[in-house]
Amino acid sequence: MVDLVMRLPEIIHNTTRFWESTIDDTNNSNPMAGLRSGLIAGSCIVGGVIALVQGSDPYLWIVLFGFGIGISVFGKS
Repeated sequence: MVDLVMRLPEIIHNTTRFWESTIDDTNNSNPMAGLRSGLIAGSCIVGGVIALVQGSDPYLWIVLFGFGIGISVFGKS
C-alpha cells in the first residue's frame, strides 16, 4: 500500500499524458473546413421552407429538402 501511495503521482501523470494524447488528437490546420457544406445545406433547407410556404411546386421543395439533408449528413468539406 505504501508503494502504491509513493508511486501514485507517477501513475497519475502517465495516465493523464496517455488520455491527453488519445483524446486531444485535433488537427487545427483549417478550422473552417466543414463550414462550406453546412452553409450549402442550410441554404437548401431554408430555400425548401420558403418554397413550401409560398406554395411552389412540390418537386422543388422536395428536391431542396433532399439536397439539404443529404449534404448535411454526407458532406465532408
